[in-house]
Amino acid sequence: MDSARIDQVKFIAGNGSEPGDTGFFSILLDKATCSILYVTRDFRYKYANKVYADWIGIPAVEIAGRQVKELPGYEVFAAVKDHMGPSLKGNEVQNEIEVLYRHGRAFVEASYTPDFDEDGVVRGYVVILNDVTRKKQTERDLQNKQQELKNSREHYEKLLAMLPAAVYTTDKNGYITFYNEAAARLWGRHPVIGKDKWSGFSKIYKPDGVTLVPFDAIPMAILLKGGRKIPGEELLVERGDGSRGNVLANPELLYDSDGNITGAINMLLDVTGKKEADEYRAQLAAIVQSSDDVIISKTLEGIITSWNESAERLFGYKKEEIVGQSITKLIPADRLDEEPKILERLKKGERVDHFETKRISKDGKIIDLSLTISPVKDIHGNIIGASKIARDISQQKEAAKLAHENEERFRMAVEATGLGTWDLELSTGKLEWSNECRRIYQVPADVEVNLDFFVKHVYPEDRQQVEDEMKKALELSSDGNYDTSFRILRYSDKQLRWIRAQGKVFVDEHQQPERFIGTVLDITKERMQQEELIESVELFQTMAENVPAMIWMSGSDKFNDYFNKTWLEFTGRTLAEESNEGWLNGVHVDDRQKCIETYNQSLKEQKGFYLEYRLRRYDGKYRWVADNSVPRYSKDGSFLGFISASIEIRSRTANSCLKQYPTHLPPLYG
Repeated sequence: MDSARIDQVKFIAGNGSEPGDTGFFSILLDKATCSILYVTRDFRYKYANKVYADWIGIPAVEIAGRQVKELPGYEVFAAVKDHMGPSLKGNEVQNEIEVLYRHGRAFVEASYTPDFDEDGVVRGYVVILNDVTRKKQTERDLQNKQQELKNSREHYEKLLAMLPAAVYTTDKNGYITFYNEAAARLWGRHPVIGKDKWSGFSKIYKPDGVTLVPFDAIPMAILLKGGRKIPGEELLVERGDGSRGNVLANPELLYDSDGNITGAINMLLDVTGKKEADEYRAQLAAIVQSSDDVIISKTLEGIITSWNESAERLFGYKKEEIVGQSITKLIPADRLDEEPKILERLKKGERVDHFETKRISKDGKIIDLSLTISPVKDIHGNIIGASKIARDISQQKEAAKLAHENEERFRMAVEATGLGTWDLELSTGKLEWSNECRRIYQVPADVEVNLDFFVKHVYPEDRQQVEDEMKKALELSSDGNYDTSFRILRYSDKQLRWIRAQGKVFVDEHQQPERFIGTVLDITKERMQQEELIESVELFQTMAENVPAMIWMSGSDKFNDYFNKTWLEFTGRTLAEESNEGWLNGVHVDDRQKCIETYNQSLKEQKGFYLEYRLRRYDGKYRWVADNSVPRYSKDGSFLGFISASIEIRSRTANSCLKQYPTHLPPLYG
């Protein structure tokens, strides 16, 4: 990968970058064919592109912040960790490793490029991963094939016989010992094995077609007589019927197991009409890459040059009727302006993907189509025409019509769920509310509603948010989805209520917004419960941050995720350093295993525990602390983890008091 793209990864993973600053580079990196990561010095992902996310089967948004040993797994982490070390020391590292991932074992070429902060300290590194499993497999397959050819003459000859290229062998004196059917076709005859010498052609000339080359002076003869090797020499050859052609000769010596020359093998490549063949292959490749439905090719002037059977069935024209005609013969009069625009894009080398339009058949029937059009290039890279595939989407259009007709049925079903529905006609501003929607807003049936009415009853402080979300949904570049929660003032009693509105923008055939429909639900009760929950959590955190004891909490996954200010001041470490299992680094090495075993056993039994151990203080000295932990439960009795109070043991009396703390507290709801 070039340094510019590595800088893009560093920029995306940089400190303080806003998402809007990095979106362009993220799109570029997601288009890469290799996996691209940014890993911090504590082996956590800070960025991963789409290729890597697809490779390990985890969405990219769920990778950032997680440890390498967690994704794709500890075995992979163990395999690459030793290679990451030199990168953390400022060295760029490249290596090839075999790893286990979700589909099996894979070979990966990896490079690690360190990223330095402004002080020259490595803060992470960019990792580039290329899956070379297929390459390795290909190399192994090739080695196996070479060994088989070496050990089996019969297999060797069968393989040569199946090759489409002309191949023949001779003994060390130049007499033909084998040839395949491709060689016989190229020669125009079947030479007699052991009798014909050097070649099967009638005559051989230099490329000028005049200078005759004696058979004992052709590349095969020169090689066997100890002369120099002439790979890929072009010769003009003549068959027994007088026809001529151009070939490239590629002779190679054959040896026995002792290294003695036993003969030679020659591969002849027919290069007659190479230019025409190259142009044909280029045109064929572009057509094959498009579609297996309707396939048409045309010149840059719009003249049809090829027409397959699917095109004949769809449009009704026979090949002989349409080839040589203008493509505009298939275009309705009101869409003739499309073709010049398409041709202009093709001349620039651009590909037109999934362009939905209409075309007309021989009998005048209008057909809904999806077109994919690709430029066709000659061997020099010049654009000489275009290949077009057309897919009949009439059934899809009909299905869309049926879906539209079913909207009313859907609306009726929604009414039964307590959801209100609304339908905004964007061209007129007309707004329709269902009965349930009017009930939520407490608007009588005889009161007319419109967009202004709706906005007027949005709580003033929330109006800008609602307008911004609606504008975002109406943007052509968006997916048209609308989902937001806000406050309203009910029509009849002016009571403040919370609602959640969801909707979808529908577009017309010109991709312009046409309708905006959706649902509304009164969520006042749920919102009040949520605010009460937030207040209780904030109250707990305020209390925990101001008690003299060291407080920590863990989840049911055994990882500690909260340490209060007293704990952090005692240890002199940050919350990030203590989180998960980081706090164990401060436990005295002689007490660490006891802490782990006690914690794991209590987690398994979901019971509280009391534990004494030595903990490193901010000044580097180890102090005895007493830790009294109790389990936490949810409202429904589910185990949530532990909450613990720890104090420094200054006297036996204090220690005795702490042991009397309860080992079970009422459930902590949150």
